[in-house]
Amino acid sequence: MTSTYLLPVCDSDGCYIAHATARSHNEAEEKLIQELIETYDVDKSAFNLEELGKVLSEYNIIIGDMYDIEEF
Repeated sequence: MTSTYLLPVCDSDGCYIAHATARSHNEAEEKLIQELIETYDVDKSAFNLEELGKVLSEYNIIIGDMYDIEEF
């Protein structure tokens, strides 16, 4: 069964909710990391959202916590 995972993102253009559909939390995290790396063209060395958040904060981009939509 798949779930949809949500991740709030704020950058200079405003805020939005990134999302990924995946079978697990880890799979969703990998998809969201890849999406954000491609969107913001940042270093590909981030292995989790916490590390990516630190890299993105250097560019004044803030990410929140990832949630399974089922939590709401």
